[in-house]
Amino acid sequence: MKNSWSETDARRYGRKSKQIPDSRIGQCLYMTRLTGNEPDLAMHGGGNSSVKLAIADPVGNQVPALAVKASGVDMGAACAEDFVLLELGYLRSLAQGSDIADETMVELFRTKQIRVHPRR
Repeated sequence: MKNSWSETDARRYGRKSKQIPDSRIGQCLYMTRLTGNEPDLAMHGGGNSSVKLAIADPVGNQVPALAVKASGVDMGAACAEDFVLLELGYLRSLAQGSDIADETMVELFRTKQIRVHPRR
């Protein structure tokens, strides 16, 4: 299998923007697309990728977060908007909990989704 990684492309994907508030999301997106476009590595439309980072909340506090490519999004066609930002501390607390049904877990995740508020 040929190594398709390009430092130039990784830096381009990693540039910060309103849609990508942290360069690590861009680099994860680049890795996601490379993986998704390699049929020997990913099943059609399947797979997940994520990266841990800190996101500024609306008042500028840094919040530990996990950026996860949304389920159902083809890895080969993913874009920055396909990553969901979740409060990492809350996710860790859920891991300590007892057996939680999948449907309940999805609802709990939604309550701790972080919305990015671009600065003016």
